[in-house]
Amino acid sequence: MITNNSNMVFNFNFVSSSQLEIVNRNEESCKTLQDFIGKEARLIIQSYTNKEGYPMFKIEAILTNNTSQFFVPAYKEITEKVYNYLRTGKPQEIVFNEEAFEMSKIESDFSFILFQAEMNMGIRINQSLDFRPSTYFKGFTKHKKGQIHYNIKRTEVVDAYLTEKELI
Repeated sequence: MITNNSNMVFNFNFVSSSQLEIVNRNEESCKTLQDFIGKEARLIIQSYTNKEGYPMFKIEAILTNNTSQFFVPAYKEITEKVYNYLRTGKPQEIVFNEEAFEMSKIESDFSFILFQAEMNMGIRINQSLDFRPSTYFKGFTKHKKGQIHYNIKRTEVVDAYLTEKELI
């Protein structure tokens, strides 16, 4: 950073990530998640599909004196283990599996898929009411060890499902 008469000029060098770095970040994020689950942290989760089409979790892990936010791949095995932890509070080992991650690419909204699964299990959805027309459905579910927040783009398919379940 260079200052010149109270004008700041920033010199940034942006470097694109390689596939190896992405895999390492996924491994590290899974280790971080494992550490927080081992310490019985409360988790606040947002699910989404990233730009490449992979299901992901944005996780805020909350301990008494520490809060961290990180992103974790949400392929089937990790989703099941995280969900079981939320429901029961019993930690399970979470290890990143690159093959399972590569096979998890989806074409639909992961958040909507997870939302439908919770609805089909009879989990109560706490809805954020919006009294004006909205392009997103917002809601969350509460569990023993945390919450899952939903911010689902409303499409014809989503609206039909929400109407069927009497949520709109």
